[in-house]
Amino acid sequence: MSGKHPRHSEQIAGLELDLPLVKALGAIRARSVRRLVWHSHDDYELLFMLEGANSYEIRGQDTVTLAGGHLLLMPPGAVHRGRDDVRMPSVLCGILFQPCGHQAWVNSIFTREELYRMDLELQKHPFAVRPFNRELMRILTRLMQYAEAFKLDRRDFFAKANIRALACLAIIEFLRQLATPVRADAATIASEARDYLAKRFAEPIQMTDLARHLGLSRARMFEVFKKDTGLTPNDYLVRQRIEHAREQLSKTSRAITNIALDVGFSSSQYFANVFRRYTGMTPLEHRKRTIATSGASK
Repeated sequence: MSGKHPRHSEQIAGLELDLPLVKALGAIRARSVRRLVWHSHDDYELLFMLEGANSYEIRGQDTVTLAGGHLLLMPPGAVHRGRDDVRMPSVLCGILFQPCGHQAWVNSIFTREELYRMDLELQKHPFAVRPFNRELMRILTRLMQYAEAFKLDRRDFFAKANIRALACLAIIEFLRQLATPVRADAATIASEARDYLAKRFAEPIQMTDLARHLGLSRARMFEVFKKDTGLTPNDYLVRQRIEHAREQLSKTSRAITNIALDVGFSSSQYFANVFRRYTGMTPLEHRKRTIATSGASK
């Protein structure tokens, strides 16, 4: 599907905004699992995850998990999809833009020279994932609000003007985040916490035990972990359990109840509910789909 992308009612075309720099802007509040199949764009795509988390499969690259408070730069031509063709419940903002596009500077706050330099900088960081700061979160929150107002009334020229300005500001702050290194001390602490959870995912872990292991207060541990990963330690632990369960469901014929208990869930019913919330399928549906896919590839 190179050069194509799915049509979403959440998108606003750049032509509607009189902003040639932007091809489309998406303000998405997904309360349930949605389809997101293989596709690509001719433009740069900025994905800002405000709440929740999603995993993106990218052809020729590792799968990327984008959690709340993090952004992702998808370069032109990258073929990608939501993991297993789904996008999880989340709140995200997306901007498709081309700095060197036809008359890209018109109605923007950038000069031609600035857009040329922007394109050179973007080429250095394909598939970059970064945490974003409070300033960018404020910009994105307002951008989402004005985008939602504009979708309700296309004649709202105040919303239209604000969207143009805020979209440009979001791009500026994104470029600033590209140049901001993650603090090594926080990253090291978060890495140790991830290792701890990954090795003990099947155990009945208490977050106070993790905080004690790191030598931090519980509040500080949650703050550092979420700033680095975009997830709470509890959410990260659940995702670890789901990943191990997916592997067992795909590669073994073991009973689902046994798998649920082995990866740390207290009951098969609770496991089924959580598994569906994170994957969009029941454990049995995932197993059947894996078998069908495997059979089709032989």
